[in-house]
Amino acid sequence: MGLQKSITMDTGIELPEAYIKIVSCEYVVDSNAIIKVNIYKDYSAYQDGLKEVATFNHNCIGDFNNYFGIDVLNTENINIISQGYEWLKTLDLYKDAVDYPTIK
Repeated sequence: MGLQKSITMDTGIELPEAYIKIVSCEYVVDSNAIIKVNIYKDYSAYQDGLKEVATFNHNCIGDFNNYFGIDVLNTENINIISQGYEWLKTLDLYKDAVDYPTIK
């Protein structure tokens, strides 16, 4: 699973079908989740094993309990990765991103 959306990087590079993939989650109990994200040109670039265009680390502190609290993560069919994607969609960079591909 990942996210897809059109992104324009700070360098001006346009990625009309950028593929956003969580590569790691660090869970700091009751305070923070650190989500590391790779951005690829598109899903094909990811599948072909090409290098990511950018890597970002995002810290979820203020919304931690809403997305990564123990009660949330103990819910059926919820895990830190799925919650990471849901939380990322609240950030300006990933706003309007869609789940992609639909097959895991």
